[in-house]
Amino acid sequence: MADRSPTITGLVESTPAQRNRYVDFIRVFAIGVVVVGHWLLALTILNGDGGISHMLGVQLLTWGLQVMPLFFFVGGFAHGRTLASLHRRGGTYGEFLRSRSSRLLPPILVFLVVWLVAAAVLETAGWENGPIETATDRVTTPLWFIGVYLLLVLAAPAMYDWHRRHGGWVVVVLAVAAICVDLVRYGMGWSWVAAFNLFLVWAAVHQLGYLWSDGLLDRPGLPALAAAGGLGVTALLTLGTGWYPVLMVGLPSEPVSNMAPPNVALLTHGIGLIGLALLFRAPVERWLRQPRPWGAVILGNSVIMTLFCWHLTAVYLVQGALLLFGLRPPPAGTARWLAFLPLWVLLCAVPLVLLVRLFRYPEQASARTKDTQPVGQRRRLAAVAGLTLAALGIFVVSQVGLDGMLSGRTEQVLVFHLPAWLAILAIGAGTLLLRLRAPREAPAVPS
Repeated sequence: MADRSPTITGLVESTPAQRNRYVDFIRVFAIGVVVVGHWLLALTILNGDGGISHMLGVQLLTWGLQVMPLFFFVGGFAHGRTLASLHRRGGTYGEFLRSRSSRLLPPILVFLVVWLVAAAVLETAGWENGPIETATDRVTTPLWFIGVYLLLVLAAPAMYDWHRRHGGWVVVVLAVAAICVDLVRYGMGWSWVAAFNLFLVWAAVHQLGYLWSDGLLDRPGLPALAAAGGLGVTALLTLGTGWYPVLMVGLPSEPVSNMAPPNVALLTHGIGLIGLALLFRAPVERWLRQPRPWGAVILGNSVIMTLFCWHLTAVYLVQGALLLFGLRPPPAGTARWLAFLPLWVLLCAVPLVLLVRLFRYPEQASARTKDTQPVGQRRRLAAVAGLTLAALGIFVVSQVGLDGMLSGRTEQVLVFHLPAWLAILAIGAGTLLLRLRAPREAPAVPS
């Protein structure tokens, strides 16, 4: 990425002194943890997990790998600052939706197009079986985050208005509602109600970002209280109730997950994680005043969605190469396996760097492009409809995958059985609606 260095250097030098650099750092740090965490999980299940997923020490280690709450937290912070600015200058709901989606969607669309073509070719040729079928099925799984996040973008202006009127009580209401969902889900066995927590849990974490954007979470002692309280309650829930597993990430071998859909244990874990992040803010911000680390953060943020989209592709390429040459990694949990971990991460990083170099342009170009067209009523309605369709389509394709797409294979998504092609149609229609241009004004008629 050396060709980006002059631009990165210029951005480093022009960064305003008042910018909250820690928000950008958290975003890059979290994506790094997600990428490496998924690579380690792939290695764990590649040759059998050896039972290590049932070891308490390994289960507690997943508490450090579960960083998705940080994404929603910093997203809430960014949305809070953006919406406050829009309120001051009289911006519109449609303008907010288009600005938020314009950076997120382009790299996802490129990723889906490439994998759609690959999946169609593999299925037509009859090669979609075994490990290849697993890859086409699971490569879209991380996109669930984008689907849920875009739905929160749709709700963000209304939730921000609620925040301005009621402050932290909004988080309390959302948390109580999530607790009620879990009581019905686990206490009465009505598993279908768990879908409501896809919004309630992540909206509560997102709402904490609004509080941080107002400076309310920087009060002395509050980060430490959140860290101790959140992680302490999580320990009670996971070790004492029998409802919540200690594992904070989902594994194919585990029948119950705190993640899919999220529950109260994930919410309290998120609160504890946010508290810890805020405790480290001061020393990390001092470190980010140096040009090199801040330049690395800027570079990471410039390709963050591209990294997120392609990191599983990288690990599948490595797995394919191992299968091609008849190589198997050491059994999970052994000393040789632990020694192999650094090499595994390096092997996965090489194709990911190449993939990012190949597919980074849509994300970086969208970051430089601004939509200067007026957002009238027609474009506002189109933006709402388009973002809704795109969000739902992305979430569905994350659950269904792309294997068996041409044959119309369906998979259960919450309470519905849906095919991948329907999700792809929704994403395509949503993208077209979001790109709807303002109607041209008719030329003046000379008198």
